[in-house]
Amino acid sequence: MSTAVAERSPAADQHRAGEELSHKEILEVMVGLLAALFTALISSTIVSTALPTIMAQLHGTQRQYTWVITASLLAMTISTPILGKLADLINKKLLIQASIILFVLGSIGAGVSQEIWQMMVARAAQGVAMGGLTAMTQAIMGTIIAPRQRGRYTGYMGAVMAVATISGPLVGGWITDSWNWRWVFFVCVPLAVIALFLLQTTLKLPQLPKRKVRIDVGGAFFLAITAAAPMLWVTFAGKDYDWISWESAAFAATFVVAALVALIIELRHPEPIVPIRVLKNSTTALMIIAGMAVGVGMFGAGTFLTQYFQLGAGYTPTKAGLMTLPMIGAQLVSSVVGGQIVSRTGRWKPIMILGGFLLVGGFVGLGIDLDHATPYWHTAIWMAVAGIGVGCLIQNIVLAVQNTVDVKDIGASSATISFFRSLGGAVGVSVLGAVLADKVETRIIDGVKALGPAGAQAAGKLGGGAGNLNIEGLPAPIRTLIHNAYADTFGLLFLIAGIAGIGALIAVLLVREVPLRTTVAMQPKVDAGGASAQVSGSEAVATMAAPVTDGKSSGNLDTKVNSNGIGIGIGIGNDNGNGSGPNVPELVTKTGSGGDADRNPAIRAETGGPMTEPSPGWDPAGLDDPAERVSVAALDVLAAAQDRARAQEALGHEKVTELLGRLDQLSHEVDAAIGAFHRQMQQIREELLSAEPGRRSPAPDGVGGDGLRQYEYNLLLDSQQTADRVTRLARAEAERTLDQAEQERAELQKRIDQLRNVEREITDRISTRLRTTPVGED
Repeated sequence: MSTAVAERSPAADQHRAGEELSHKEILEVMVGLLAALFTALISSTIVSTALPTIMAQLHGTQRQYTWVITASLLAMTISTPILGKLADLINKKLLIQASIILFVLGSIGAGVSQEIWQMMVARAAQGVAMGGLTAMTQAIMGTIIAPRQRGRYTGYMGAVMAVATISGPLVGGWITDSWNWRWVFFVCVPLAVIALFLLQTTLKLPQLPKRKVRIDVGGAFFLAITAAAPMLWVTFAGKDYDWISWESAAFAATFVVAALVALIIELRHPEPIVPIRVLKNSTTALMIIAGMAVGVGMFGAGTFLTQYFQLGAGYTPTKAGLMTLPMIGAQLVSSVVGGQIVSRTGRWKPIMILGGFLLVGGFVGLGIDLDHATPYWHTAIWMAVAGIGVGCLIQNIVLAVQNTVDVKDIGASSATISFFRSLGGAVGVSVLGAVLADKVETRIIDGVKALGPAGAQAAGKLGGGAGNLNIEGLPAPIRTLIHNAYADTFGLLFLIAGIAGIGALIAVLLVREVPLRTTVAMQPKVDAGGASAQVSGSEAVATMAAPVTDGKSSGNLDTKVNSNGIGIGIGIGNDNGNGSGPNVPELVTKTGSGGDADRNPAIRAETGGPMTEPSPGWDPAGLDDPAERVSVAALDVLAAAQDRARAQEALGHEKVTELLGRLDQLSHEVDAAIGAFHRQMQQIREELLSAEPGRRSPAPDGVGGDGLRQYEYNLLLDSQQTADRVTRLARAEAERTLDQAEQERAELQKRIDQLRNVEREITDRISTRLRTTPVGED
């Protein structure tokens, strides 16, 4: 099942597809993106510290607490791949703005909620919006930034995520304690409006071709069932029915059938939500596993750490937010520093391996050490370790996948990773929440029994059962019992998260590291002649370092110069490909020759050169000097580059001079014609006005020749006005032509400067190579 949607054309001021943006232009785009991302993230973190209070005032249970969180995660999980796929087909700017508007509506709905179900619906709307913001942010970054440079910008993104995560719990706790929990949602509305304004003014994206978009409705429906089935199962299992029962079997069968149907639809649909071709990539498959494992830990920690400090340790929302700072701060530092390291080195796997070990170590440490008597500094250390692990992994997982797909699939691949990460987080929160609710209820019941009849009578005030989160009005012994029950159970949750993190560690150990490419697209654009249409000087010179292990090369020199840059290198060897002597760096250019044909007269005879007999004692190998060969070829390259630069400069000046001459001549001709026309009209006007003064007033229409003379006079006046208009148009056209000529001259000067820069770069590289080449080495 699919729905065809006609794509709207983007604004005219958008960049061309595949065009590289400058650092300044990228930063301007990032301002709006990060503002939108900050709004979505802070709405999630600001709620985390307020949620226990919200659930207590709305008389919610621990299972309902989990589902308020799961509703947003599940909605985000389903919406992320759908919007990610649409990002590859239609206007990304329109999608991210629609996501912000939906987020505002969801925030208002959550703020006015009076029942738990209303809160769940509003949070689900926010989840859809957050899925769109997450998918669009990553897709837009992948569209405008090359993978090699993306690390520095993902570092900015990680920093914003960390700032939102740090400030969210603090602001949420302060608002809950000082004002009212409803303002936790209302405060996000003006932030979203500001983000919407910034995106409207700064976001300019590549223009996509117009085509029909087929939305994979069937795939989205069955993917939603696939994601929801396990979460519903773990929510009700163990309480409403046994873990091993026909209800559990029904949920398992639903999951398997929905997954198979979704797979069949995705294989057959022309525009699938989850492209199977992307999943065939081993890097993508392993990063999906890593993303799901990280999602369990990241969302689990964000959900249950603040609950541990409030329900387990009894702190206020504000203090609970402050106590999560070690993990959030560590994630901030590791995300920024890790992004800079990846951008500078071009390697992402070492950082991810470090993050995998720290992620597992931090959560396992929390799982083993955490209970109601654990000192805070212990908890802070383990939180910081886990935070560093999350920061090293979260953005590099997406970067590793984007580096292996073409720009046309970046939106789908980014959304696929986000989909499975959110799916892991949603399932993880559901599982961990179900375990928490079951264990806490068991511990409370056992503790109440240990208190005897008096404890049972006091526990009767729980009202909503052992899972009720409204415990403020309970007697002190019962509150202590509940606090200890929660505190002693949270350790098990983090231990489960640590075990899940082992999957991420294994995945990053097995993945094959692919060096980050320096272009947005997988392959550079190719012109009609097959030559690269865009080669930078540094990339061209970089080809000079490619070693030839067998001492063979073509012996031909190939210099390629295009409109956007110049690429020059040297190839040293003989004409028949059997070069002798030591291994020589393979370089490619166009002019010059070398090899045995220059040293052996017999070979020159075969190639049409003069034939002479070798003199006695003549040793060709002894005369071969590798340093001299490199020097000669280098001088050939340098001379070719200089000649080409001078030719381009002379051609540019010649064209500009010729064009300016033609414009001056045209301007003089137009002025002369206009002047002659004006003089002739003035003469005719004077003759008409001076002829027979007594008959200057025109006679009635059709009487005598005065009417005809007046008609001729008016016609001449109209002609003069027409001539004035023609003059203005001619002058405007001349000015436009001059401006165009100036632009062409500037473009030619730019190309000349590029040639000069490449010439200097080649000169420096050749000088360095000559200094480091041993002289006389065979």
